[in-house]
Amino acid sequence: MIRLQRKDEMRMEVENDLARALDTVSDENMEKLDASCKKMLSFKSILAWILKTCVKEFKDVSLKDIEEKYIVGTPEISKTPVHRDEVLRENEVSADTDTERIEGTRNEDSTLKEGTAVFDIKFEAVNPKRTDEVITMIVNIESQAQYYTGYPIIKRAVYYSGRLLSAQYGTVFTNSHYEKVKPVVSLWVILNPPDYRKNTLNLYSLHETQMVGDYEEKEEDYDLITVGMICLGDTEDENCKGLIKMLSILLSSEMEVEDKKRRLSDEFEIAMTKEMESEALNMCDYSKMVEDKGIVKGLLEAIKKMIANANMTPEQAMNVLDIPEKERAMYSAKLSK
Repeated sequence: MIRLQRKDEMRMEVENDLARALDTVSDENMEKLDASCKKMLSFKSILAWILKTCVKEFKDVSLKDIEEKYIVGTPEISKTPVHRDEVLRENEVSADTDTERIEGTRNEDSTLKEGTAVFDIKFEAVNPKRTDEVITMIVNIESQAQYYTGYPIIKRAVYYSGRLLSAQYGTVFTNSHYEKVKPVVSLWVILNPPDYRKNTLNLYSLHETQMVGDYEEKEEDYDLITVGMICLGDTEDENCKGLIKMLSILLSSEMEVEDKKRRLSDEFEIAMTKEMESEALNMCDYSKMVEDKGIVKGLLEAIKKMIANANMTPEQAMNVLDIPEKERAMYSAKLSK
């Protein structure tokens, strides 16, 4: 009985080790997985869904028109620094050093160094409500793996919006021409939110409160920031609907590509292009690589603990963990390093 209890305890420790390993795996495959996720979100057919659902100006516009008429140019992916002014100052200091440079839009040619924060996806969209002149808004889409990051993620989203506003000085307007300031939108897609936050979509914007009198400013002059938190969920959950369900299917790392293709077409009338199929396949492959590496790391830690704490031999530990015979040589080699 005691032996069985101890075995159960060891299995629980192994599960905890695996969970920690999967959370901490950070290598080139994780970066590739992140890049594929951003690429999937940047396709115009996907952005059209996001804009129609989250930005009031597009509520009554067809998805086709949003995609073909109102999204300007090609969305930038991981090009524009969040702290553009800071990076430009660093460029001035290190102008003679050999550093990699990435071209952004307008004056956003900057040196991207390790640790530099960049906007995941950034593009401009024409405001369909303005028929008198062409007015564009600046849109930022961010993908975030986890909801808990050590700080309230909503504060970061609001901060990013502020940066998108302030960065317009010197590029969109100069001196005191604040009438040229463009509205900004920052929408955050949370891939793995906690249960209580799954299948939720919250929007935040500026509103006027008339404290004294009944004067009203033009909404277009002050409602310059829209922030959104899009928390994904389980595609089979009845509460998973609309945009949330579409993105949950699109960004699933477990669903087969053919299933994604069929469901996006049948349920959302989104036809996956060859490029989208390729990125979807990459997402599945990179996710599997990350998971496999995390499992190996977790099991290796578990074997080491069993050897140290339970006086087991490597072979005994691998027997308890049911590690297949064909994989044992690999674990033995890693233990001997």
